[in-house]
Amino acid sequence: MEIWYLGFGSFRIRTKRGIIITDPFDEKTLNLKMPRLEANLVTISQANSPHSNSQIIKGSPFIIDAPGEYEINGINILGIPSYQENGEKETKSNNTLYLIHTSKVCLGHLGQLNHRLAKNSLGELDSPDILFLPLGEENGLTPKDAVEITRKIGAKIILPIHYIKEDANTPLEEIEVVKKFLKEMGVTPKPEPKLVITKNNLLEEGEKLVILEKRDK
Repeated sequence: MEIWYLGFGSFRIRTKRGIIITDPFDEKTLNLKMPRLEANLVTISQANSPHSNSQIIKGSPFIIDAPGEYEINGINILGIPSYQENGEKETKSNNTLYLIHTSKVCLGHLGQLNHRLAKNSLGELDSPDILFLPLGEENGLTPKDAVEITRKIGAKIILPIHYIKEDANTPLEEIEVVKKFLKEMGVTPKPEPKLVITKNNLLEEGEKLVILEKRDK
């Protein structure tokens, strides 16, 4: 499996079963170039947002933009509604979390999550191997909440992401909220051009936080 970072919450995930792209964004609205890439499958965490530009993806991909269970070419996707605790009640937000099972690896993409997760939502996430973690105060999690969710989910690899328009052209590791999160986690990872992973790699490694460089093509 090979993972590229495209900007904001968008990634290209190449597997033996096909290519997945998460949260393709509107480059005119967000002032950041979105690469023209082919995919078999696109996931969108918030429909009708600047991060739902599926039209830019080549290859007539299957689009998933709502909670539910999906199976495309042997890739299993579970879309989970985001709930936050509100006193004794749980309130649903308009964000969809995704669990992607492919090549014996489970990936969890939290989309544009900007609140603590209720117990039911956390329980459904089912310990992904790789976690895409949104940071950004109002447009994502605070560093404190991000650390808490990271510990509760227990993924082997954590990939920070953000949805902050003002930081569109700032390298991920230089964005203030990301720097605060890295400090909370006690790590200073060196940015990498891509992540290549197998199930065996995951079994051999402990927890790892990875910063990926943005790919323009």
